[in-house]
Amino acid sequence: MKKILLVGLGVFSLSGITMAGEAMKTNTDNGFTALDIDKNGTLSQAETKSNPTASENFASLDTDKDGNLSKAEFDAMNALTQAN
Repeated sequence: MKKILLVGLGVFSLSGITMAGEAMKTNTDNGFTALDIDKNGTLSQAETKSNPTASENFASLDTDKDGNLSKAEFDAMNALTQAN
């Protein structure tokens, strides 16, 4: 009985670690995934419409001028806005 309880607690603990890891991924996402409606890994101008900062500054944020914001470009915007 004690072995079953210990195994069960161990599995429960590991699942908690996994869930915490997923929460950390979400927290570092800064909303990028939610904006990426077509799930292609970049944000178009249209996809940034619900994020005023990204939408209004799209041209300057798109540093490689490919017409999309990469996760790195989006993260750079978030770093700048958090620093101010």
